[in-house]
Amino acid sequence: PIDEGKGKKRTMTSLQIAEITGKTHSNVMRDIRNILEQLEEKHKFNFELMFKITKLGNNAERKDPYYLLTKKDCLLLASGYDANLRAKIINRWEELEENKSFIFFDISKKEKINTEKTEEQTFFSKQDNCQV
Repeated sequence: PIDEGKGKKRTMTSLQIAEITGKTHSNVMRDIRNILEQLEEKHKFNFELMFKITKLGNNAERKDPYYLLTKKDCLLLASGYDANLRAKIINRWEELEENKSFIFFDISKKEKINTEKTEEQTFFSKQDNCQV
């Protein structure tokens, strides 16, 4: 992946992969879990499990899991998809690299950098011994 400074790498989320490919997010998550079960050299990939925490009323929170993927992770995931879905993922990376329009995460701190504001207050956290 392209390094944008100390610890900052370009990434896509499993949510974005689902949107690009037209697959449901639950199926993309399943595909990633299958890869992680089969992968012998996990240490060479990132596949960071993250949680989108949405503040609800009455101090309640909803934690929705997703994966943060580097370009290498995305290409590994795409290799299991048909040619059209692979092409969509590869084309999206190409667009992002040309436009420099990425969401950056400080991999060392698992913090989102340069984010867009949304209507709902959302936080991102790393995996803390949680299972999906």
